[in-house]
Amino acid sequence: MQVDPQSGVSAAPNGTVAFISNSEGSPMVFTRLAGQVGATAVAGTEGAAWPAFSPDGEWIAFSADGQLKKVPTLGGPVVPLANAQGTQLWAKHWGDNGMIVFSAPAGLYIVPDVGGDPEMILEASPINTLRDPFLLPGGGAVMFSESATGFADPSIGYLDLESGEKKTLTPSGAGPVWIPTGHVLWAHPSGSLFAAPFDLDAGELTAPAAPVHDSVAFLPFTGVHAISSTGTTAAFTGGTASAANQGGWQPALLHLDGSITVLPIQPTDHQDGSFSADGRRIGYTRADHIWTYDLEIGRHPQLTNDGSNHHDPLWSPDGSRLLYGATGADGSVDVFVADAVSGESEVLVDMPGDAYPRDFSPDGKYLVFSIGPTPYDLWTLDLESGDPPRPYLDADWNENRAQVSPDGRWLAYSSNETGMDQIYVRSFPEPGSRIDISEPGASASDVFWAPDGNVIYYGQNGILKAADVGLEDGTLAVTGRREVGPYAGVVRDIHPDGDRFLLFSLGDASTATPTRLVVIANWFSELKARLGEGN
Repeated sequence: MQVDPQSGVSAAPNGTVAFISNSEGSPMVFTRLAGQVGATAVAGTEGAAWPAFSPDGEWIAFSADGQLKKVPTLGGPVVPLANAQGTQLWAKHWGDNGMIVFSAPAGLYIVPDVGGDPEMILEASPINTLRDPFLLPGGGAVMFSESATGFADPSIGYLDLESGEKKTLTPSGAGPVWIPTGHVLWAHPSGSLFAAPFDLDAGELTAPAAPVHDSVAFLPFTGVHAISSTGTTAAFTGGTASAANQGGWQPALLHLDGSITVLPIQPTDHQDGSFSADGRRIGYTRADHIWTYDLEIGRHPQLTNDGSNHHDPLWSPDGSRLLYGATGADGSVDVFVADAVSGESEVLVDMPGDAYPRDFSPDGKYLVFSIGPTPYDLWTLDLESGDPPRPYLDADWNENRAQVSPDGRWLAYSSNETGMDQIYVRSFPEPGSRIDISEPGASASDVFWAPDGNVIYYGQNGILKAADVGLEDGTLAVTGRREVGPYAGVVRDIHPDGDRFLLFSLGDASTATPTRLVVIANWFSELKARLGEGN
């Protein structure tokens, strides 16, 4: 069974664990009872994400269809609790005071566990993300993960709900959890759970933190661990730990049969790149500069040397040039175009905001680029007419990764319009009605057209998926979805032969493993041993 680490996990006092997995193509809540080998889908939870047990373990709260709902742990009628007016409800925690706190794109909310209108307790912003809320005993304060850079480098925050006082508990970590031993635990970018004693009255850590559980995946804002009040611990492990912990992103080729060819390139600190149109070369980023690598002869030159913040290289259709985003004269990121041999470059797109190239139309007439970050939108540039760039999709949510179909008629792209990144298609170069490609209720990333235009590939929680598409009454439609296989890392492009992908894997790509959920009973005894007597 493939579990979804990006939809969270929860542990009940009796050792039952709840998580999200697919059942007949739809994400659902699954429960695994203590001592049970398999897991059981909870009826009525289709489209679910972010399960959270009630304090007594008798109920599970979850989000689906833009609503907060609850269902008896052993099965029964689903009870709607709150409507978020179509936005995505993220991580949640069921406190011991009859309240549920949850996160959403706009901020942190609280609502009674019998239902009602959610009350915002802390507002987010386009660049200040709030996730992983946890109500402390008595419900007077909440801990949470916070990032001032969107979804990177999270810290642990604390909010006193009576006074409104807000402060930072620790500058690096995600997913805070309080346990009855008097400690707060959180996931650290090093790939471990850290713990520190906590003063509930003062709302402060009272001693330095120490690692207490190893090999924990670090996926900021995804709730990759849970600890019950009785010591049952559930944590995701595997290839999703941080790049820093694993020594960097290893460029590799992921084949459709699941095999991996590690490229003879040292791991890099970035995870972006693309194939040339002939499939012979890749362009990728290392230390904020663009490099190329020839797959046939191994030539490996550094293309850019001047400037800063070079990212997202994209080959021109004829392979003679590379486009990329880099810091321009005004301090924002512009789209540059460079000769693929000499590296001589010039600005192609200079607009307010940060711009990155995404794809060319097959005939080379149009460039698709994203510009943001508040939020990212998709724009097009007609390279033949000389007209200025114009918006393709301009909305209050992000549209970012995008690829034009091989026939030039469609654009597949990722968007968090529903509050969660999913894959859609619209007509191109003029946008028509939205066509859903990935399954609703499950986060998806990146998007690639097969060379024949009959398949759209995308990543979903460590699984490479394929949506078979075809024309129905003149428009594109999904005719089926299937899993291609698991991978550990980030997929960034599809080779022109359609049989392999450019993969940036964490650590050693040849031995990287998919994420797995590990459950440990009576973990408090191990915690005591790790911290020592009196701690």
